[in-house]
Amino acid sequence: ECDAAVICLGGSSVRDFSASYNGAGAVVKGKETFIDCGEGADVASLRLPGNQNKFLEILRRCGKPVIAVLIQGRPYKIDSVVRFADAIVAAWYPGESGGEAIADALFGETNCFGRLSVSIPSSEGTIPAAYNRRFAGTYCDEKKLAIYPFGYGLNYSVLRYSDLLVVTKTKREIECGAEIDVKIDIENVSD
Repeated sequence: ECDAAVICLGGSSVRDFSASYNGAGAVVKGKETFIDCGEGADVASLRLPGNQNKFLEILRRCGKPVIAVLIQGRPYKIDSVVRFADAIVAAWYPGESGGEAIADALFGETNCFGRLSVSIPSSEGTIPAAYNRRFAGTYCDEKKLAIYPFGYGLNYSVLRYSDLLVVTKTKREIECGAEIDVKIDIENVSD
């Protein structure tokens, strides 16, 4: 009977303090604590751990809007999340007040305006998904570098950009380190 389903997906960087660690910080032995991010916890796959993708697919069949909150310390391959969720919040590791901050964002109490500081790769084969480098397309079955590129993000506001002015410099001035002045009017035209 809910209006929407909010599902938290992702991994963990929780340290098992009963484990033994080598000099590089990698786990040598310990409990079966799941860690997929952090020092000494590298993984070969970018997939969401466990049955999370399947759970999301089943939840989608309930016919309610699905909001996926990604708890992560690294990018995941989220093609199924994009396919089955109506909205995605990249919460990263939100800290002890993260739940309240996420709830405020979901209920519109705060305006989410974050931008991705990394690209979200489309597959392991597109790593590194650098924002400043073209994808060479080394795999014939993967043409897309990133599902979401560096700097991507949405918010609740509608902004109007106008009157762009760029004060140009000569090539020589730029080579000598001259600053380029850029001016633009930005207006929030949303409610």
